[in-house]
Amino acid sequence: MGNRVYRKVLFWREALRLERYVVQVVAVDPMQVTNENGNAGAALVGGMVDGEIVRIYTTRRLKEDDIIHELLHFRYPQESEEEVRRMTEEMLISRNSIYMGSGMKERF
Repeated sequence: MGNRVYRKVLFWREALRLERYVVQVVAVDPMQVTNENGNAGAALVGGMVDGEIVRIYTTRRLKEDDIIHELLHFRYPQESEEEVRRMTEEMLISRNSIYMGSGMKERF
């Protein structure tokens, strides 16, 4: 995982109050993922929790909205996919005020 992605993971982990979890990003070979027709080479971004470890699996470079979206699923497991998408958009829109409130000086 690149330094920029790592910083974003750490920031959003804290912003969503998931500090007790270790967040790992796991690269997956796209040829290990199949689509609905059974063809290899599909894209994947998804996650799971194993105790205190949150793993985000991905076949591609993570974007900030991917990180927020997956962490929101962990923070609010009862919420629907539609609601998590809405919350992700809301957090992306308000992220500059979140950054400033956290004392962050640099932009991601």
